[in-house]
Amino acid sequence: MNFNVWNIKDMFSIPPGMGTNKSSGRNSVPSDYSSLTDSQLLFGSQFCPDNSQPTSLDFGAQSKQQKSSDHNSQDSESSIFVKYQTRPHLFGGDGKEKGPLHSYGIGKPKGFLEQFEENRKKAKDKQESEILSSLICHIQEGIQRLHTSFNQFEENENSRNKSVLDGLENISKTFQENGHSYYGSILSAVTAKSSVEQALLEMENRLISVSTENAV
Repeated sequence: MNFNVWNIKDMFSIPPGMGTNKSSGRNSVPSDYSSLTDSQLLFGSQFCPDNSQPTSLDFGAQSKQQKSSDHNSQDSESSIFVKYQTRPHLFGGDGKEKGPLHSYGIGKPKGFLEQFEENRKKAKDKQESEILSSLICHIQEGIQRLHTSFNQFEENENSRNKSVLDGLENISKTFQENGHSYYGSILSAVTAKSSVEQALLEMENRLISVSTENAV
């Protein structure tokens, strides 16, 4: 019994300076009991529950303070991330193709192979678009050339038709002029023939009358 009492007295033989350090702050609680052994801490917690209760309270306060600091750090990180998302772009980009940095905290970043396949697909689509645009330009140029050729052919055809019409008109005028001339010549010949026949008829009548007179 005396041995236990002596041990209890030894346990509570704490220097005066350690009590002041305990009241100085909650974070210094583990250093106040660093000089005690495990057996002294065990007996002290059993026989003096009043001394052990502030220690548990101090540890609970420390855990609450740690949780509060963790929560504050998480809030600050989330606010920094929101500011990063809403910041203006440096080089005027639309923010759609920022790669893994833009997807931080939102989704899984794209792998190298996925990024390579996406870039290859974009390059292929761009090449196909350029080929299609070039083909459309060639088709438009061909249509324009065909239209120009058709216009030239139409102009040449109109010129040729005009030349043919002019030639036919000249031939018609020539035929008309020659016809009038031929008609006049024929009319003159017919008139001359009629005059000759009339003269011959008169001569024949005179000969008949003369022969009749001579017979009488």
